[in-house]
Amino acid sequence: MTLPLSIPAALAALPLQAEGGGLGGLTSQLPMLILVFAAFYFLMIRPQQKARKEHEELLTTLKKGDEVVSEGGIVGTIFAVEDEIVVLEINDKTRMRIKKESISGRYGKVEGDAS
Repeated sequence: MTLPLSIPAALAALPLQAEGGGLGGLTSQLPMLILVFAAFYFLMIRPQQKARKEHEELLTTLKKGDEVVSEGGIVGTIFAVEDEIVVLEINDKTRMRIKKESISGRYGKVEGDAS
């Protein structure tokens, strides 16, 4: 087991900061912190905000006759739209009331789609 003996030797070989240089360490790492925050923003926060905005736009444009899919995978045609509830018609005699927020997207051909 040479591992416990090699860790103190490795720590002893590391250069130590000079006394009184505490502020210099902060200013040298500040650009790296800014870079990490910018990467986090553009890779995590911004795409989530964009997806949430698109989902809210989808929910405001729902109308009777749209074919949609719910988060649970239920596909149906919108029979009625209320304030927070959407009535989906699954087949001729089956209607289901679900919360509007649980609509994940349109199903099938989308308007403006060339295919």
